[in-house]
Amino acid sequence: MELASLFASMTPYFNPEVKPKDDFMNLKIQEGLLALLDIDERFAPTLFDFNEPWKIDILEFMSENYMYEFTNGGNGSLYRAQPCHVQAGLQEDK
Repeated sequence: MELASLFASMTPYFNPEVKPKDDFMNLKIQEGLLALLDIDERFAPTLFDFNEPWKIDILEFMSENYMYEFTNGGNGSLYRAQPCHVQAGLQEDK
């Protein structure tokens, strides 16, 4: 209901010739956030997480989740399995 009334209140501004004031748009953003939280509070972590996206160690992820890389064996029909770190030629820095 809240989202429907929010969009209904903004219909005049769907016209590209009508420009809403910044204060009005900030209020509508707040209204939208409150409407989403009223629907389901589980939106909160998504809406209010301002941390940088986490990054994974791709080599560690690949080693833990993918044991073998299947590559063309040279004749176009046979495939052989090689460990990912061998296939990619990757070595750990010491």
